[in-house]
Amino acid sequence: MKQHPSGRPFAMESMAPTIYVKDLNLTTDFYKQLGFEIITTVPEKGDPIFALMRCGGITFVRRAK
Repeated sequence: MKQHPSGRPFAMESMAPTIYVKDLNLTTDFYKQLGFEIITTVPEKGDPIFALMRCGGITFVRRAK
């Protein structure tokens, strides 16, 4: 396990910021054109209120306002 400079264990491997958007479907369609893939949505069927998307090493959470 990596160590923080203070000597304490440091376990965080990644981070995904949350971006709040007015239209989640429009936003996910836009990011798909940029090469992002949807990892999961909530709910899985119907209009999502939450989407986790990734492209390479970049991961974002998009949430409907």
